[in-house]
Amino acid sequence: MTRDRIEALDILRGLMALGLMIYHYAGWTGLLEGPAGGLLLKKIGLYGVEIFFCISGFSMFYVYGDMRGTLQDVRAFWLKRFFRIAPLYYGCALVSLGYKHLAGKSVSWGDLAGNFTFTFGVYAPSHSLVVGGWSIGVEMVFYALFPLLLWGVRRPGTRWGLVLLSALALVLVERRLALMEGGMPDLWPSYVAPANHLFFFLLGGLGVPLRKRLGRWPSRAKAAVLLGLVAAFIGAADVHGDEVVLVLGWHRYLYVLLSVGLVWAAAPCAVAAGWVRTSLVWLGDVSYALYLVHPIAYFGVSLVLAKLHLALGPGVAVVAGALTLGLSSLAFRHIEKPGMALGRKALGAMARP
Repeated sequence: MTRDRIEALDILRGLMALGLMIYHYAGWTGLLEGPAGGLLLKKIGLYGVEIFFCISGFSMFYVYGDMRGTLQDVRAFWLKRFFRIAPLYYGCALVSLGYKHLAGKSVSWGDLAGNFTFTFGVYAPSHSLVVGGWSIGVEMVFYALFPLLLWGVRRPGTRWGLVLLSALALVLVERRLALMEGGMPDLWPSYVAPANHLFFFLLGGLGVPLRKRLGRWPSRAKAAVLLGLVAAFIGAADVHGDEVVLVLGWHRYLYVLLSVGLVWAAAPCAVAAGWVRTSLVWLGDVSYALYLVHPIAYFGVSLVLAKLHLALGPGVAVVAGALTLGLSSLAFRHIEKPGMALGRKALGAMARP
């Protein structure tokens, strides 16, 4: 038996997806290197994805917490996750391949196979065909491991052992990055390794029991904690320069705590009914499409403007942003929802004798 999704976490995911779009557009239009160095956007650019992993862990352990370890249940879980993720990713990958062809860039057969089987997340997440798609490859690794992680979390003797192992992996990857030279592009292949993000997924799941406890708090207290964490995330570590500063040393551990805290604090919260809630829920619904589609929209608009010999400067981000929101809504309705329905149909066919 599965539980309903947590609306507050869907909203948080939507806000992070929107923040990542703004981060990328600011970087691609040169606005990221403004007077303040785009510090807040850089934080969102790096830790927005980490918050995705944490939300995913929380959601998986919450929704599938009662899942039995039978082969039938595990197979059903993997099938549902595949049909939730694959249709839109495949569509964006095909469009990205078209862009690469127009730019005269070749793609190896190995990368094609890795992307369409989602195995690239195991050995080379940075080889995603889709901009930002590295996190989808890593996410699929976590889904593959989820039945084992769920079994481990259920056992008191292994639960904290898993946390310690993932924390050790986080420390080892951070230390490896610290010993390397160069900026974020140089460190990127090592940074996107699944071991550097498993900690977020697992800690998200371990926060599930807290939701019931925090849910008993007065609404004002929950809101105060959440706003305090948001303020800390915005104001902490006033650093300048390359994003690499934010993923090394005490900055890394501070933002791990703040990111996980944001997810744990948001889970028991609710938004009052009204147009704000309706808009935020919609943003949460289209968050996956928003994340994958926004680079495609930006490069598509840029390509058209180049063909027309027009230059909008930073204004291209506004046009691409509006296009992204429209395409994301269409993708959710006509690709994601039919994909989920196809998954349910496949499950029904498997259940029939």
